[in-house]
Amino acid sequence: MGATFRKLRQSLQIDAKQTAPSSESVPWRIVGIIYAVIMGDALAGEMLSPFVADMCKTRFGMSEAETGTALGFLVGVYYIAQFVSSFLIGHLSDRVGRRIPLTMGQVASCVGTILFALSPSYAIALTIRAAVGLTNSNIAVARAAICDAAVGKARTLSLSYMGSLYALSRAVATAFSGFTVGAVVIANNPYLFPCLLGGGFIFVVIIATCLVFPETQSKEQRLANKNSSNKGLFAGLQYIISQPVLLKLFTLHCVHSFGNGSMLIGMTMYFSLPISMLGLSFTTRDLGIVFGVFGFAGFLFQLTIFRKILERNGAHGTYSRGLLVSMISTFAVPLTGLIYKAFGSSSTVSHVMTWAAVIIVAGACGISFMMGLSVLGSMVANAADQSMQGLTQGANQSFSSLLRAIGPMVCGLIFSFSLSINFPYIMFIFLSLLYFGCFILNNTISEADRRRIEKTPESPASASSPAVAATAATIPTPIQERKIAPQSKPVEAQTKPSAPAAPTRLTVVLPKWLQPRELDGAYKIASGTSGDEELVPLEVVGSPSSPLDDGKNAEEDLIL
Repeated sequence: MGATFRKLRQSLQIDAKQTAPSSESVPWRIVGIIYAVIMGDALAGEMLSPFVADMCKTRFGMSEAETGTALGFLVGVYYIAQFVSSFLIGHLSDRVGRRIPLTMGQVASCVGTILFALSPSYAIALTIRAAVGLTNSNIAVARAAICDAAVGKARTLSLSYMGSLYALSRAVATAFSGFTVGAVVIANNPYLFPCLLGGGFIFVVIIATCLVFPETQSKEQRLANKNSSNKGLFAGLQYIISQPVLLKLFTLHCVHSFGNGSMLIGMTMYFSLPISMLGLSFTTRDLGIVFGVFGFAGFLFQLTIFRKILERNGAHGTYSRGLLVSMISTFAVPLTGLIYKAFGSSSTVSHVMTWAAVIIVAGACGISFMMGLSVLGSMVANAADQSMQGLTQGANQSFSSLLRAIGPMVCGLIFSFSLSINFPYIMFIFLSLLYFGCFILNNTISEADRRRIEKTPESPASASSPAVAATAATIPTPIQERKIAPQSKPVEAQTKPSAPAAPTRLTVVLPKWLQPRELDGAYKIASGTSGDEELVPLEVVGSPSSPLDDGKNAEEDLIL
């Protein structure tokens, strides 16, 4: 049986040599499986949103006031556990590869999703959520795998689509759960059917990962990470902390995660609030419709204009615009309840007006999610050291998970307090100000750092490390002396006829954002300054007998 499984896996698996990064095309066979993993992760994380409030009241016997706080802790404990484990799992993926941690996280999500519906008490439900969070860091590892397999525009688009797909999948999972909870009651348990379906989907993805998904990180890179003394866990964390742009991006990711996690729970709590308490009295089915609109609007936005906005404004500009949309749409959520307050809740006109307002606001929220953390994730990846992508993404997810955990807890307490004073708007005002703070911080990033995060460095698949000192290998064709005019733009090199020379090894010291790579037998470099990634010839000023290897000023040595 084991031999048959290995043969089947070998016949289906992509050859690692076929996954060489390309700046022009997205490696869809790899990225497609990663996207399926992300969808499963979203199912595990968000399927409980529509029914967990009802579960706390009916199964755990909690009051309306207690439910808000309990719901916040039940959602938050998952992310607290991820805070503890994500940077460890991310660091592990740098050393053992991406496939094992991805599979481990999926197994935990599959089992935990089903067991949660069977929880007989609130304490057991908390324990299950914590256990899943401790063993699941799929988002961080998936981002690192995409960084292994794609560079240039392909990487930016793949990471942006991954984050957007996660946000979309969370909305779809919430809508799906809202529609299916109670549709089929198994063993007098109305919550089991949607969780069985979600767990079944994750199980299928586990099989696909084991059979088809290739290891995106080369054996050489894993071995180098294991043997390198400066790539240990604490040395890597010290390096990350020493990078100002990474600290700013981490801060943005943490605060934005706090806002997004609170926003989804806040929408559920507010829309399900009785009309007498200035809410909308939505049922789980109504919430399913709301989050369906949320997801469909985001999906339609992805298909139509997202890529154009990203190409026109870049990752930084797109993220800034997404923050403004988040701020406005969050502030507008509780305003939908003012229609019932002004016109009453018994007339058809007020119902139609309320639902129209809810659809517009939910759609705007869905679009803002597509322009938020998904784009920010690609900025973090571009700013990270390629040889420590797993650790960087894991650390980012750890800190973000902590804030995402605290978010529902804090906002649950704020919401409960706002109900005591009959003013359920405080939480949404607070979140709007939070998004505005992110907007201000994002615009403090310097122009040089903006150029850095708009451009991807070389992938480890073709360059093992973004070291400051890079050595060019032996050139396969004879070298001739070249004289280059000192211009800012590339010009035709004037070649002096000379006798063929023996292959020569040239050593050039490059800035951190420049990486050498070989393409079609000719040496070229990927510039990390601005604009689209372009490969341009590496012109050497000097002769084979006296290569420029002093490294005093790389910009004088290279004419781009």
